[in-house]
Amino acid sequence: ALISLRHNLYGQAVLAFLAIPAAIMLVEPAQHERLKTFTFRTILNVVRDSLFVNKQLRTNIFLSAAIGTATLTMAWFAQPYFEHVGLPLTLYGLLWTLLNLVVGIAALAAYRVETRVGPKRTVLAIAVLIPVGYLLLGMMESMWALSILFFFYIVRGIATPVLKDYIHRLTASNVRATVLSVRNFIIRLCFVLVAPAMGYMTDNIGLQTALLFGGTVFLVLGLLFGLLFWKYSPK
Repeated sequence: ALISLRHNLYGQAVLAFLAIPAAIMLVEPAQHERLKTFTFRTILNVVRDSLFVNKQLRTNIFLSAAIGTATLTMAWFAQPYFEHVGLPLTLYGLLWTLLNLVVGIAALAAYRVETRVGPKRTVLAIAVLIPVGYLLLGMMESMWALSILFFFYIVRGIATPVLKDYIHRLTASNVRATVLSVRNFIIRLCFVLVAPAMGYMTDNIGLQTALLFGGTVFLVLGLLFGLLFWKYSPK
């Protein structure tokens, strides 16, 4: 970026083209049941069952959406935090690369962590640790605070596959994509509500206050849906 912003676009284009051979190598999984017709009414029925009928699935969707919103929001506020603590611009790309590598490595270990700790404790830890990352960053103004970001991204790497897997287990294969789309829509809707408020606080009060606000919001949501997860999970 210090040489030319176009170099970033060239690099992104190369990575984007890698999706073509990856898509060609995809194998369609076997479906346990096929829908004879898939209409708009079918979609509405799936949404109704997911959000209003099946309490366990609804809890998992909202829990995953709350954590997904928290991680998406942090992705947008990480760079302002780099600037806030005085990180040299030349290190932005390196740090982003390392953070995303940490996510990938943590995701590989997610199954082992969840198996050893147990579903309920894993969910409660995720529901608490993700907001705690916000709160710690909101209370610290130091280059050393970037270590908190690595901690946050480790938890994110574990949270995403684990929480999606819980949704998979509760959803039939023929409607799973629709249910996950509902989850993604809720994430974007929550982001539209939370991110502008945090952006306004950043501009008019300060980044630290915005992070503390975000941490408080996500802690309340995380604990709420985390406790509901405990309630509706099988004994």
